[in-house]
Amino acid sequence: MRYRFFTFIYFVFSFFFLYSQKETNKWYFGNHQALDFNTNPPTIINGSALFSFEGSASMADNNGNLLFYTDGVTVWNQLNAPMANGTGLLGGIGVPGIGVGYQCALILKQPGTVNQYFVITAPAGTSTNVIYYSKIDMSLAAGMGSVTIKNVPLFNMSTGKITGVKHCNGQDYWIITHDLFSATFRCFLLTSAGINTTPVLSTIGTIHNNDYFTMKVSPNGKKLGLGIQINSNYIGNYELYDFDNSTGVVSNSLILASNIPIQSCEFSPDGTKFFGLGSYPNTAKILHQWDLCNNSNSGIVNSHYTLSTNYFGELQLASNGKIYHSDNGSYSLSVITNPNNYGSSINYSQEIQSCGTNTNTANLPNFVCSYFRQAKQFDYNYGPTANCLTPSFVAVPCPYASPPVQSVQWNFGDAASGNNNFSTFLNASHSYPNPGNYSVQCIIHFNCYTDTLNQVINIPNFSPNLFISGNYSICLGQSATLTASGAGSYTWSNNSNAATQILSPTLSTIYNLSATGSSNNCVSSQTILVTVFPNASVVISPSRTLTCTGETLSLLASGASSYTWNPGALTGSNVALSPMPGQNFTLTAKDLNGCDYTSTFKPIVSYCASISQFKGDNQPIKIKPNPNNGRFIISSTCSTKILVYNLMGELIYETVIEIGDTEIDLSYLRDNVYVLKSLNLNDTQIFKMIISK
Repeated sequence: MRYRFFTFIYFVFSFFFLYSQKETNKWYFGNHQALDFNTNPPTIINGSALFSFEGSASMADNNGNLLFYTDGVTVWNQLNAPMANGTGLLGGIGVPGIGVGYQCALILKQPGTVNQYFVITAPAGTSTNVIYYSKIDMSLAAGMGSVTIKNVPLFNMSTGKITGVKHCNGQDYWIITHDLFSATFRCFLLTSAGINTTPVLSTIGTIHNNDYFTMKVSPNGKKLGLGIQINSNYIGNYELYDFDNSTGVVSNSLILASNIPIQSCEFSPDGTKFFGLGSYPNTAKILHQWDLCNNSNSGIVNSHYTLSTNYFGELQLASNGKIYHSDNGSYSLSVITNPNNYGSSINYSQEIQSCGTNTNTANLPNFVCSYFRQAKQFDYNYGPTANCLTPSFVAVPCPYASPPVQSVQWNFGDAASGNNNFSTFLNASHSYPNPGNYSVQCIIHFNCYTDTLNQVINIPNFSPNLFISGNYSICLGQSATLTASGAGSYTWSNNSNAATQILSPTLSTIYNLSATGSSNNCVSSQTILVTVFPNASVVISPSRTLTCTGETLSLLASGASSYTWNPGALTGSNVALSPMPGQNFTLTAKDLNGCDYTSTFKPIVSYCASISQFKGDNQPIKIKPNPNNGRFIISSTCSTKILVYNLMGELIYETVIEIGDTEIDLSYLRDNVYVLKSLNLNDTQIFKMIISK
């Protein structure tokens, strides 16, 4: 049987429109007492007509003036009198005048209207398990309002969990519930046409066999979190999901903690932290926190931070960015002052906000979560040191708990830098000319809304004026000498701390230099590209492969910009030579990058022996006929190796012939002059052979 707290609570929170409405907030609770959140700290005020064990909800106009409030059973107007037709709502347990249920009611203004409001009521477990809606017209009853539609069922097998969040379009609302005895989330869309009674269904996570505890959506509409009882005595799980406020789909179930005392939950205003309050009478009472900025489920689970508290009750985010904790039976509220922080820096203080002369109970009112969204400020830092002129900026420090970013616009507050004063990168940097204060603006267009972030940053010190001299371009095999100056100490990417570096890369290589100033801790860095050019690649083309003694040979070189031939000190890409047998020529070339090429060329020079050079019976081989059509006979007086080359010097045919006549068929070759070389034990001869078909 669920434990009940029979002290009294009532909260009324003034409504404000997402992103633009004035934050005027009044929380009514206990025995005719309230807190006005328009002051800091909130001011205690008196006057309410509501007796509530647990939940409540309220609505105010654009100026923060109270319109009406409810406990899920009765609707009271701004004069603390029951509204016309405002009794008998079926939220909570349905006991007249008493509303029980952690989230027994939720109020939403109908989009596109001036005076129309919906009140969604939820069961508390001992009544029927039906989600109802009622409608209020504030133009009636001389502006005091009337309930015009009452207790229209939306779904008849629901838990008591009900929360709301803005649609991604910034106008409509999602009403989020959870089915009883099921793992299904049921999301209804409220538009200017009313409530779409065909919900978006997402079946995921743990089956809910009871209706206890609360469910919240992060104010940015990105995450959904809840506590669910799985055993008796408030023992259960804290669970986290992704929520898509464009489609209403719930996905990616993650159990943050299981089989622990649970009761309520809440998100930080920037959506990066999730809190749970695990408590049960006569057991340990623990405040839990998880950091949603981790990029993995295990990282989020392992970020679990806990601290002990003396009280059980409810958590509720307020428009001042603080999370309040109701302390059952206390005259005060506990406060998480900095819920966007992590760990002990959240500044949790017990019973520091006075509630007046009467005690409160376990729970706080239910609101549309989007009302409390705060933009997450951009981050900036100076890297490893404390003082620099070039800070790095991060537009979205916690992307895993933020909606998708469409675009970013930076204004670094340095107009003199011209176009460099602006950037559209998600993460950017800017070099400031001098230390001082600069007003930086970052406009982030998310897929659902736009944040305009303004922040004054301080640039405390000069960075060293780093200069690198030397040769940044070398040829393969050479070395580059780079010398850094203008700083006190240096660290190169090769881990050297010397100011001068002698580098011999074999490929074009990027080197990073980080330098610290000699008079401060500022760090400058530069990236240097040492370009390595390949050595010149020169091709030498002779006019012929075989040169006869006394003939002129032309050599044509390409691939460089200048050429020198030796011996003879001839210059140019095309030279004419009269080589002698065995003579070598050296070419020295330089390309446009200044890279050298040296090569030795040895032409084939012969006396050009042919058949007519041999007389009598001692000639080693005979070619018959020559010229020929590619078919010819070689007569040899000994075993001989025959090699045939084209004029490019390429070997195109090779065979061994024995004594006597051997027919050779090279008719597949083109008409041309070829070189035939014969090799035997006694001699080597070279012949010109002409194929002409």
